[in-house]
Amino acid sequence: MSDRRLCFKSGVSLVGLQPEALTGIDTCLTVFQDRGLKMTLTSCRDGRHSNYSHHYKGLAWDIRVWEIQDEIEDVCEELRDALGEGYQVINEEDHIHVEFDPKML
Repeated sequence: MSDRRLCFKSGVSLVGLQPEALTGIDTCLTVFQDRGLKMTLTSCRDGRHSNYSHHYKGLAWDIRVWEIQDEIEDVCEELRDALGEGYQVINEEDHIHVEFDPKML
């Protein structure tokens, strides 16, 4: 059995996430696992975001970058490739923002 190494910042919940987000989180976790890294979700539907944020729709999540400072861009590129069309991966410097945006299909 493999160690999936998924962690959560205090207060983060998966409640209310859409299937596309749950599938996307699993894909991101596979990328992190393949690199031997743990993945920490820092925000899903919780936290403060812009009024039009996909977080409130259950279609976005944020990933901690503390442990991957030297490889953030490589990880982001790998996440983009793994997630494919319809997903955006944005390096926000202090976290990676990932969202499913149906308009991108």
